[in-house]
Amino acid sequence: MNCEFIKTRTPDGERVTGFICGRRSSGSKFNCQTCLKRRSERRCDYPVGNEKLCDKHLCAGCAVRVGTYLDYCPDHPPVKEIPAR
Repeated sequence: MNCEFIKTRTPDGERVTGFICGRRSSGSKFNCQTCLKRRSERRCDYPVGNEKLCDKHLCAGCAVRVGTYLDYCPDHPPVKEIPAR
């Protein structure tokens, strides 16, 4: 969840400051890190070690769908999902 610090005034002119946290409905403020043209809609789910993911910002056109819920950036080769035993 992202938080943003805001400063504004009430209709009476009183100064108000605060934080707004949560997902923004207007979409991502990040551009795709692959094409650098479109807005990011996804993040790279490729595991890079120590229980961390690549997390590169991706648009739908640059993301490589792996399985049902995973998206990889073009820098990472698709890995077949390992079936559960």
